[in-house]
Amino acid sequence: MVIEQRRVPTLPWRAARLRAVCGALLCVALWLQPGQVLAAELAEVQVAEPLMQLHTGPGRGFPVFYVAERGETVQIIKRRTDWFKVRTARKVEGWVSRQQIEAAVAAPGVKEGLRDAVLDDYLKKRVEVGFGVGRFAGDPVVSFRTGYLLTENLIAEADVSQVSGAFTGSRLFTGNLQIQPYSRSRFSPYFGLGAGLFQNRNRASLVGSTGTLDTAVLSAEAGMRFYLTRNFLLRLDFKQYLSLTSVQSNDRFSEVQVGLSFFF
Repeated sequence: MVIEQRRVPTLPWRAARLRAVCGALLCVALWLQPGQVLAAELAEVQVAEPLMQLHTGPGRGFPVFYVAERGETVQIIKRRTDWFKVRTARKVEGWVSRQQIEAAVAAPGVKEGLRDAVLDDYLKKRVEVGFGVGRFAGDPVVSFRTGYLLTENLIAEADVSQVSGAFTGSRLFTGNLQIQPYSRSRFSPYFGLGAGLFQNRNRASLVGSTGTLDTAVLSAEAGMRFYLTRNFLLRLDFKQYLSLTSVQSNDRFSEVQVGLSFFF
């Protein structure tokens, strides 16, 4: 038996490049994301703490140039990540942190609580992109994924995964539908079903080997989304795959991943 080993990029190099690209995309999307105009229910709030500090920009690095006192009414114009642009009764406009806004009380006539209304605005975000790393059938795997929020509780997601085995290099392309029953919770579990294609390529030329094998797969998954901020989330994923081969006993594979995503 003659084995001819091919030189292929190692997983650490692939993972490092993917993490760098994803990190750059997330940072650019975060800084270029326009401020979102809030719903009418969030038009006005009253300062509940002794004072509310207005910054010249959306961040603690921007200086404080004005202070609104307790009981003063401010109008919320828009939000950028965890910062809100407000206008005081004296027509002074500036940026305040989410913590200060959440400490405020809703002005008279507002039907919905401030915290719930902020979350409702957040749930209007539709697109999620991110990456994950873990183990697929005992081998290292790196994944890139993108999802779209169809409804508050239903997400369509597409994944591309690279698996690095000792003698094979595999790719996995899947599409999934996920149900998240507690979408308004900071810890949001979800369950999903999907289908896709598993491409298995031999890294070594073995006598009698077929080289490349494409197999259709079905998947079932369960996981947890943990929202670190209004835009970033940590994900834990567990998937079970069933390959649809021509033999009577189909193969089953398990996958566990942890990753980061950006929601906008």
